[in-house]
Amino acid sequence: MESRVGFHPLAAMLAAFGALPFPIVTLVLGAGYSSVDPCVSSLVLDHGPPLALTAFIIAGAAYYALLLIDRPWPLALAGALVTGAIITATAYFGVHHHRDYFSALFMNPIVLFCLLLYWFQAHPVYLSKPGFKALGIAGLCLFLLYGLWIMMMGYAISTRTEPRPLEAILYNSYNVVLDFILMVLSRTVYLRSLRTLELKPGGVFLDGAPVDAVLGEQETSVLRALIAEPERRLACARLQALLDEAKPGRHRPEGCADCSPKDAKATLCSGYRGLYNRIFAIKRLLEFLEVGTILAPENKFEILSVGWKLVLFEGVRVKSSNK
Repeated sequence: MESRVGFHPLAAMLAAFGALPFPIVTLVLGAGYSSVDPCVSSLVLDHGPPLALTAFIIAGAAYYALLLIDRPWPLALAGALVTGAIITATAYFGVHHHRDYFSALFMNPIVLFCLLLYWFQAHPVYLSKPGFKALGIAGLCLFLLYGLWIMMMGYAISTRTEPRPLEAILYNSYNVVLDFILMVLSRTVYLRSLRTLELKPGGVFLDGAPVDAVLGEQETSVLRALIAEPERRLACARLQALLDEAKPGRHRPEGCADCSPKDAKATLCSGYRGLYNRIFAIKRLLEFLEVGTILAPENKFEILSVGWKLVLFEGVRVKSSNK
């Protein structure tokens, strides 16, 4: 099994948190908070803390080792072995020591799904855009179902129909945090399915690759202006002004500064024709990359007053970064 070299704090924290269900149940049972259905196992009562610590170290180390694997097939094999061992051990304690261990057994699949989400986020080359979308949606659906179950447990506690409320509160507190982690990881994975058009000081990037390398300096300025505009629509006069700001002293056609969209005729304006060619070059690039297009108004007489609108295709998001 190949693994990534070095220590990974986020992976370690996720692995440590995922290893908590069995230790939590063990410590709660050993404390004997409730007289209803108390634990009578001498192993849990007499050796609870060492048992909990041992289980935490073993499960945490196993989960962390899973997250360091670099290939999907070794991950699947190791994951099956780790999952089988943890579920078997937890079920054994549930049958022979106390039924509360089945609560930990219920938490384990959610933990393992969170580990899977994190792994694919860290290794995006092994999953396609549709795969990220399907996995993210599945995680968000699981988050909603898990949240519904947590609310039902909370209702049972608040209405005092739960016979062991203190234990239930402790278990449910862990479930709330776990469900939040599930939501964050699912959302992050889902966003991976979207194509990202990002504005950086160094240029315009699509999924981390520069898309302005094939464009000229002024075309890049026009594209950046359209992306940055809240409505993604700009008219000729505004674009000409932005180009002046981007490159002070550039040659501008005579009379362009005094242009009135109501009176001017676009086809007779050399400034408009030059800008139209740049817009058309950007439009072809965006359509070739399948991320968007640029639309002109239906009424061609409004081209100077209304301008052009950047339209992004479905599954494309815009992001700005100062780095």
